[in-house]
Amino acid sequence: GHVVIHASSSTAGRAWLWLPAHPSVRPLPLMPVRPRTLVSADSAGDRLFIVHTGLTQEGSLAQAMLPAGGSPEALAGLGVTSSSAFSRGSLADRTPGTPLPEEEPAPLTPFESWEPLRSPGPGERITDVEAHADYVALSLRSGSLTQVDVWDRREPTPSWRRVEVDAPVRTIATVPTPWTDPLRVEFQSQTVPPTVAEVSLQTPAPASSPETTSETAALSTRILRTHEAPGWDSTEYVEERVWVLARDGATRIPVTLIHHRDARPDGTHAGWQIGYGSYEVSYDPEFETLRLPILRRVVYAIAHVRGGGEMGRAWYEDGKELVKEHTFTDFIDVADWLVESGWVAPGCLVAEGRSAGGLLMGAVTNAAPDRFRAILAGVPFVDALTTILDPTLPLTVGEWEEWGNPLTSRAVFDAMSRYTPYENVPDGALLPAIMATTSVNDTRVEFVEPTKWVQRLREATGQVPSTDEVEGSAPARDPLERPIILRTEMVAGHAGPSGREGRWAARCEEFAFALGQVGVTL
Repeated sequence: GHVVIHASSSTAGRAWLWLPAHPSVRPLPLMPVRPRTLVSADSAGDRLFIVHTGLTQEGSLAQAMLPAGGSPEALAGLGVTSSSAFSRGSLADRTPGTPLPEEEPAPLTPFESWEPLRSPGPGERITDVEAHADYVALSLRSGSLTQVDVWDRREPTPSWRRVEVDAPVRTIATVPTPWTDPLRVEFQSQTVPPTVAEVSLQTPAPASSPETTSETAALSTRILRTHEAPGWDSTEYVEERVWVLARDGATRIPVTLIHHRDARPDGTHAGWQIGYGSYEVSYDPEFETLRLPILRRVVYAIAHVRGGGEMGRAWYEDGKELVKEHTFTDFIDVADWLVESGWVAPGCLVAEGRSAGGLLMGAVTNAAPDRFRAILAGVPFVDALTTILDPTLPLTVGEWEEWGNPLTSRAVFDAMSRYTPYENVPDGALLPAIMATTSVNDTRVEFVEPTKWVQRLREATGQVPSTDEVEGSAPARDPLERPIILRTEMVAGHAGPSGREGRWAARCEEFAFALGQVGVTL
């Protein structure tokens, strides 16, 4: 057998083939180095199936034949055997900049030998591939949702069929199975617990068949297991995908909206809006037990803003570096729609984001403080410019691919200066109630960032005297009305308290803070 090893950043990647039967042979490079090309490959005996961005940024599927029919013995002869010179100790003692002890062998499959199999359709983003003896399963995004397309390898020519399940707004993914096993998928949503189903590659059974619980014109599925969620009835809630027109009049922002089936857009409900919008990370609908108390009490919305990957690579690149502010304006436009449509009462909207989503919270607080009554900013990246200017920090250099490098680009420096939250807190504005959370041992967003941001917010709202405040200035605001608070975990990292009870306790504090601000009792 073969094992494929991947290494990638947000803009480029490589892959190698490792032969478990010949552990002394160094991993063989599958393809040459190609700048700004992402790759994801899976071995299928005598060939590889490869998803790559060498032809289009939205990904393509190709196949490449391995030398000697993929025989491990023949492939081992093409490799380089590791010697004592190529040991962990020798690498640790190696002088930086010197070459490795052994040269890497030639790539097994030059790019010119790849045979195209599937190109992305309009609005599609091909992301991954899984090969089996009888089928190939392709993971992709289409219409802002995850999809799984399947090719029955027993057919003479590739014919792709989509797996459909009885949950229109959901997240679906393949379940890893042995080489000869049937295809299984897992799907879930905000209201539907994770459910595992087996996919039939045969002609779909009649609708009356008791074996078929979900059927489409393409493929049928049979439910195998659904995770238990005691006391939860998903039929009591409506989960739908709506599209909000951005302020540019052309961009349509996908929003996942969840509300009780009896709720109506009559302007009486409290709302909870969450977002992220960075690193091509998609905030896909997923079931989370800790979120259920919120769904019971508010109208809940996930804003799939630019900078994420919901609508493909182009959606991501339209919300990073010099156009990062699209992430923030999209979030504000969704907030405006929630109120204007009647789903959320004016002055009763909570906003939440973590990490890079915490940067989003800081930016929208500055740009539109009147849109939100309460803000939850978890481990927020709110002193972004100061951090990204310091290359000695452990994550800064890699982060230049996401935000740009303000040390070498004046345009990037100016762009970040316009939106980084700490530098742009408005003085004298009526800000939302804000709860920032951080941890002393957080190495991704150091605790000093939210700490100094909270102090600046308090100064701007008069909750504490500023360093240059003079006697006779306006009296400080009542901090109990719209408090700005900081919770610092003394023994935790970027993910917050460890353990189930610690996580529950932390979320309960956040729920109580935010819901109390919008008049919802626990």
